[in-house]
Amino acid sequence: MTKKRLLVAFGLVAFIGIILGVLAMLPPHTGVTKANFDRVELGMGRAEVEAIFGGPSVRKFQYRVDREVYVRRIWLQSNGNDGAWIEFADDHVCDSGWGGIDETILDKIRRWLHLR
Repeated sequence: MTKKRLLVAFGLVAFIGIILGVLAMLPPHTGVTKANFDRVELGMGRAEVEAIFGGPSVRKFQYRVDREVYVRRIWLQSNGNDGAWIEFADDHVCDSGWGGIDETILDKIRRWLHLR
């Protein structure tokens, strides 16, 4: 290998290494993804969860057990099939889950038309 080819090869490897390093240092993207769901921890506040998912939930259910009030919020992926449910007690995460979430036809139409 000539010096010129060796220098070009080294430069290309260095360039790729720099690009990968910069991409690794970027903050994680917001949105409803499994990776972002894995960042949610017990005790987190609702505002922190909304910041991770990039906005408020699309559904909210409230129920009471004894004197404790629980609020289950649901975030859906853009495909509408998968998503996360996070349960809050006193506005802090107490339970969560990821998976397929049933969406009604009316909810799908609203999502497609960007009405929610």
